[in-house]
Amino acid sequence: MSPCVETHQGDRLTALAPDGRRVEVYLAAGSCDGTLALPGAIVRFEGKERPPRPAALPGDFDEAALLESRGASSIVYARRATESSSSPRWTRLAANWAERARRSAHRAFRRRLAPDDARLLEGLLFGYKGKLSPKLRQEAQDAGVIHLLVPSGAKVGFVVWSLSALVFALGASKRASIGAAVLVGAFYCLAVGAESPYLRAYAAALAGLAACFWPGRESGGLQAIALSALVLLAFWPHALFSAGFQMTYAAAIALWLSVPRWRLRTGPAWLRSAAQVLGVSLAVQLALWPILANVFGRGSAAGLLANVLLVPAAGFYMGGGVVLWFADSWNAAGHAAAGLMTAALGAFKGTCAFFASLPGAAFDLPRMDAWEVASWYAASVAAFLLPEWRRSIAPAGLALALWAGSAAAAWAEGPRLEVCLMADRRGHAAWARLPGGETVLVDAGLPPSRLQSALRALGGRPPSTVGLTEVGPRATRGLRALGEVPVRARGPVELDFGRFFLRFGEQPGVAVLRGSKGGPIEFCILRHPAAVAPAECFPAGIRGAGFEGAVWIITDGKRYEIADATPGRPLRRPLL
Repeated sequence: MSPCVETHQGDRLTALAPDGRRVEVYLAAGSCDGTLALPGAIVRFEGKERPPRPAALPGDFDEAALLESRGASSIVYARRATESSSSPRWTRLAANWAERARRSAHRAFRRRLAPDDARLLEGLLFGYKGKLSPKLRQEAQDAGVIHLLVPSGAKVGFVVWSLSALVFALGASKRASIGAAVLVGAFYCLAVGAESPYLRAYAAALAGLAACFWPGRESGGLQAIALSALVLLAFWPHALFSAGFQMTYAAAIALWLSVPRWRLRTGPAWLRSAAQVLGVSLAVQLALWPILANVFGRGSAAGLLANVLLVPAAGFYMGGGVVLWFADSWNAAGHAAAGLMTAALGAFKGTCAFFASLPGAAFDLPRMDAWEVASWYAASVAAFLLPEWRRSIAPAGLALALWAGSAAAAWAEGPRLEVCLMADRRGHAAWARLPGGETVLVDAGLPPSRLQSALRALGGRPPSTVGLTEVGPRATRGLRALGEVPVRARGPVELDFGRFFLRFGEQPGVAVLRGSKGGPIEFCILRHPAAVAPAECFPAGIRGAGFEGAVWIITDGKRYEIADATPGRPLRRPLL
């Protein structure tokens, strides 16, 4: 089983089913603080199992993709967990010791610190932050430092390399210090559940350390990165498509390219160190920008500076967490360590709040297509290699060629009208991009947060205008998420381009598609479950968005295409 994690749905862990499937198990809140079975134990869970839910609307949380990236196949809501009396196999003893150590630290932090501080420190040390207060979580996200509180390979790197340096400084041989670091690093990986971010970093660290003893060979950063990626993909091929894998190796390659080249050669040591950390932060931001845009839809400009302060400090927080954990056994020492750690965590929270409050600290990012992602990375490589300007010519030329190819493809495609109809149990909305690039929202019946996520995924900007075809919560629920956007009064909304004509509001809850204005109806699209198709719709095709889902309509003015855009549905095919 994985370490227990507090979530808003309950306390979560990952278990292995008898048929070999990995499943996500949710228990009642507070189970993490109770007595849970150790890794390798046989546990009977009684509850309800369900498959993961795909994203129903653009911008929705894709539970199916997340579980697939973790290698899990289903979710279990357990009412009761009963542990078998049989002892775990001897091969799980090391994992049991590591899990006991992590739980001991968890209990020490909860005893000595305020709930938010305990979760924050546990996130910094182990990567499992639990249910932080919404304010603190939002500030950490907007400051661009939330990566310090989730599973991250940097934690393993700090454990391995700092312990190796410490043991070597105490007089041990090079082989002994590296051996100690390898063993403690493995123990740490077991304590954090052997999650893939930790295993990636540990594999890279092992590859780098092994190169130190390879006869006649010098350690190479790119070789270590490539070897660790190949080893992980050999065991978990699906990891290639997970955001965590992509972010880890995009950042690692960016650092390998930029750090040796972008160095301040003159000036005081403190200035050179600060410039180096700032360069590292900039390189990582450039490498992760397309992933942040396409996966999370949000970026942080403040993170460029916040990381300069908090990334180096993260190692000290990890060390302080270990000190507090050991000092907890002695009342006076534990009290003193808790006081110092409370003050240090207050500084962390204050830094997050300061950077998150800066104007433009965080902002929504529009999605990037394949052309844009490729040209972005080519331009980033050119920037990393700029000090060796001759080497940067080729990637810069590639970036320019890709940008030109994207512009040529858009020109060849010509103007299009794109419409996305969205519906859930509570209402409906339709988003349209007109041939000139202007965007229009027809009704805003989705919940504000859901509508905001959909608009971010569709275009990244608020619509130019909003048209309401009816008055009431079904059409106006999400208006407060739009800010200052002109709203048209109630009435039909018409979209036409070439021989294509779409009219909203002609019938309640129905979008009517005609081949031309005034021509016969070709399709009626029901916009919510309660909509009833009028009699004139029945000779034509009828298409429904369902309780939750999206339907795309795309036309170049001559032909149109209708497709069910909801992932995982069997009818996801174009209808011409």
